[in-house]
Amino acid sequence: MDHRRQARRPAAISLTWKQVRARRLARGALTERSPSLVDVARRTGGIHAQVQASAELQLASRVEGITQQDVRDALWRERTLVKAWTLRGTLHLHPADELPLWFAARGAVSREIRDLPAWPDPAGVVHPPVSAAEGAKLQSAASSAARPARSGFRASGGPTSPTGERAYSGTRFLHAYGPARPADFREWFGADVPFDLVDVEEVDVEGHRAFVLAGDTEFPELGKSVRLLPEYDVYVMGFREREHLVPERVRAQVAAHGRGRYEGPAGVRFLLVDGVAAGLWERKKSAKRLEVAVTPAGRVNRAALAAEAERFAAFLGVEPVLTVA
Repeated sequence: MDHRRQARRPAAISLTWKQVRARRLARGALTERSPSLVDVARRTGGIHAQVQASAELQLASRVEGITQQDVRDALWRERTLVKAWTLRGTLHLHPADELPLWFAARGAVSREIRDLPAWPDPAGVVHPPVSAAEGAKLQSAASSAARPARSGFRASGGPTSPTGERAYSGTRFLHAYGPARPADFREWFGADVPFDLVDVEEVDVEGHRAFVLAGDTEFPELGKSVRLLPEYDVYVMGFREREHLVPERVRAQVAAHGRGRYEGPAGVRFLLVDGVAAGLWERKKSAKRLEVAVTPAGRVNRAALAAEAERFAAFLGVEPVLTVA
């Protein structure tokens, strides 16, 4: 599909950012929670898991009545979830039956392996460079380890061509985080993958032209919600139009935060009110309690905050202690 030619025509559907936030919240299980860990990992296109505690709390926010042990059982005992290097070259949790697809989609756009320079992490530790030859060995080892799973995936009738796998990743992204532009998908996926593989239609969001899956034009009304999102939450990672997610007063909080200065919105823990960042929060867990300290940028429903703190504490099997600055 030629998106440049299509962009010259007026978009048939006009939307507001409230509608976009409402749909992303709903499809990310942040309004009505899901009963299934695997369902949430599937519908979000993967749970960011570079920090295991963050991945667990993302699932606790979205799945009703689970505990930390439920997540660990799904990963290590039942094997219904798997942790692997996929999107953006970082760790994500995916449904086990989708792992071959994500590996293949990633591999379809990463055939050329380049030298990786040394890089400092947020703690100031400098990690050594990785040569192209070393990268090739790592890629070969990962491919060999996944080969039996790929064979099983083919037998199940899933898409097997590079084009089909790349299109599938684009479909998942647009369903969860659309409307979006090709550049948004590129930042989320971590590679320059053409949007032309996906059947889309254009929409207008208050003057911002973007795409949704063809026929996927249902947008719910935005309801009231208060959520505490951990660092690297997939709602934030998929919301590439950050100016419509983080208002000016909260941007100042992010800029003053240690991880925020280094990583921006991705690295901080947001208080989310009706789909918009409304402050920051921190957590500290001990043997018997979870301390949750919230710094709102404005007024917030204290009872809703208490419910969020209680949810995380129940997930971890400890008592909540909430403070609001």
